[in-house]
Amino acid sequence: MLPKILLSLILLSLALPVEYAPARSLYWRLLDVEARLDRDGRLHVRESQTMVFDGDWNGGERRFNLRPGQRLDFARLLRHDPTSGTYRELRSGPLDQVDNYGWHSQNTLRWRSRLPSDPPFAGQAITYVLEYSLGGIVSRQGTGYLLDHDFVFPERSGRIEKARVRLDLDPVWQGRIAFPVIQEMTALPPGQGLVIALDLQHAEGNPAEIAATSAAPVRQRPKPPLPAPAWLGPAMSAILWLTLALLAIRFFRHERRLGRFDPLPAVEAIDRDWLQAHVFRLPPEVVGAAWDKQTSHHEVAAVIARLVQENKITSRVEEFVLPLLNIRIRSFAVLHMRLNIPRQHFTGYERRLIDGLFIAGDSTDTRTIRKHYRNSKTSFNPASELAEPLGRQVEQLTRDRKNPLAYNWMPPFLLAVLSFFLLLANGFLHRTELTVQVTGLVLFTISWICGGVTAWIYRNRSTGRTARILFFSLFAMLPAAGIALLASLQFSTLGLTGFFVLAMAVITTIFNLAMARDDREGVLLCQQLTSARRFFQRELAKEQPDLEDAWFPYLMAFGLGDRVDAWFRQFGSTGPLSGPAGSSGSGSAGFT
Repeated sequence: MLPKILLSLILLSLALPVEYAPARSLYWRLLDVEARLDRDGRLHVRESQTMVFDGDWNGGERRFNLRPGQRLDFARLLRHDPTSGTYRELRSGPLDQVDNYGWHSQNTLRWRSRLPSDPPFAGQAITYVLEYSLGGIVSRQGTGYLLDHDFVFPERSGRIEKARVRLDLDPVWQGRIAFPVIQEMTALPPGQGLVIALDLQHAEGNPAEIAATSAAPVRQRPKPPLPAPAWLGPAMSAILWLTLALLAIRFFRHERRLGRFDPLPAVEAIDRDWLQAHVFRLPPEVVGAAWDKQTSHHEVAAVIARLVQENKITSRVEEFVLPLLNIRIRSFAVLHMRLNIPRQHFTGYERRLIDGLFIAGDSTDTRTIRKHYRNSKTSFNPASELAEPLGRQVEQLTRDRKNPLAYNWMPPFLLAVLSFFLLLANGFLHRTELTVQVTGLVLFTISWICGGVTAWIYRNRSTGRTARILFFSLFAMLPAAGIALLASLQFSTLGLTGFFVLAMAVITTIFNLAMARDDREGVLLCQQLTSARRFFQRELAKEQPDLEDAWFPYLMAFGLGDRVDAWFRQFGSTGPLSGPAGSSGSGSAGFT
């Protein structure tokens, strides 16, 4: 039953006559504006609108877009009588009568053109003339004035077929173009206006009708802050240089007390007994980590080489030889390894290393390892497995138990925080200094990073001490010189203080990073290991080196795998390498 009722209703609705609401349209056939700017800066406008109504329109509407500081004085509204050719002035009154006008809002004028009982318009063209004046239409711009005004109201419901504006100025106004200014446009869609902007000069002085707030505000350049007192920059520079000198004295006393400037053991005095007493008493991976205070692939290679020598692992290298050309490509070589004892016998970092490498039983190779971790979308970094336990062993061997520098990080940290807030406040309060401030921050940060890195490298090396000290000292001096430069640029007191505190943070950070954390025995051990490495380097340059196969893991730990390969290519066997990796192995014939 229900579907039949719905079908009947649909058919009935289709059969009923349909009434269409009459179409409504409105457009402007012509908008003709004549304006004159008087000597006081007031704009007098006569605006003629020829409106074409089609439909049940009640009348017209004009919205005035008044900007801050502008004032509207409306004079009158006229309607053109095409029969007599005269203009009839409309009355201000209730909008229930034709030819009355009134204000719908503070800036919207409406007028009555047709009563609701009258027939709808049918393409009716009516010309209305609005006469008014605008004050505050001119604003100051530098040493002159700016007239920037839209003579066509963009907030309208229809298009304007033709718009014409004629602007004349009192002779007291002078500009870059000839007057009057005449502009015409056609086919203006709703929302589009006609703006005339003029840069002007006033010949007699300040005009009376100037906008208190610019209609088109001109961004005034912020007033620069007062520069710091003349004595402040030199005083800050002197304090920084004095601080730098005191920190340098403290640094040299600290390093001299620990023996950092003592000469390294002579390489010529090193023999097997010396190596046994100072190097071979430690596992090779500990030697490598203690020498440069880092754990990398060199220590991993040393562990594997040691396990091979202890017969816990068997290894061989499968070289890649380019067919026909018989060229060996070392980077494509594959290292094969096999466990000789159950993995349960390994402990600590050895077990973690074995579990990470032997992923498919007791045999593995570098190709299988790479494929496994690539397919499982995981990673295995052998060096990271060794870093923490080796680091603890190195600290036990070298680190000062009292650690007088444990809290050295606090002063530069607090100084950096203070400088951050000072410079942040300066950036908000003194925007004219922002460019110089950002540039200074970049340069200070570069000096901070470069100085800190070079100081850290110096601390962990026993060679090249003079050059490294000069390098990080140079980066520590740059902020002190930067303060003098900022003072010469008339920088504000707040900004200069912020950079002064930042410079103190940079200088103290660099010298704190450079100071050794080891005790005297630890410094001596690092120096001995450095001399041992030099000894091995010297021997690898000989055709008959005074080396033994049992020392191979220590060569790996010292990062001399490439030197070993070079020696075998030049002097050793041409057979396959037997080391833990293609770039860090030993020849099958051995050194002796």
